[in-house]
Amino acid sequence: MTRRLAIRYTLFLADGTEVENNRWEAPLIYTEGSGELLPALDRALRDLAPGQTRLVEVCADDAYGQYSPDALHTVSLFNLPAEARHVGVMMTVGDERDSYRPARVHAIEGEQAILDLNHPLAGKDLVFEVTILEALEE
Repeated sequence: MTRRLAIRYTLFLADGTEVENNRWEAPLIYTEGSGELLPALDRALRDLAPGQTRLVEVCADDAYGQYSPDALHTVSLFNLPAEARHVGVMMTVGDERDSYRPARVHAIEGEQAILDLNHPLAGKDLVFEVTILEALEE
């Protein structure tokens, strides 16, 4: 039987750097096994009851994969909106199949921009601290 759960979480890198949390937001609500969470995290939370907290370590391969230099793509700087023509800017880019993904401006070289299509957490081992707040009725 799958459950719909409300959770509080904090995401850390393996070195202890906090990446994000939902402490000051509404709880994250997800359905077990639905693909809404990383599969390794979803599996690790299956036996928790409301009120319980768990630290879950997820290696890069089971999170967002390894960093791939093949995911760096060069485009004309003039194909980017003016506000995105700076190193570090995050944006969403589409492809010919109307598929969208996040991209970060990795470098600017003359009139070319190098976009990094790796997930921002690619290549990083992650640690989640998750508290199950409640199991919701379907």
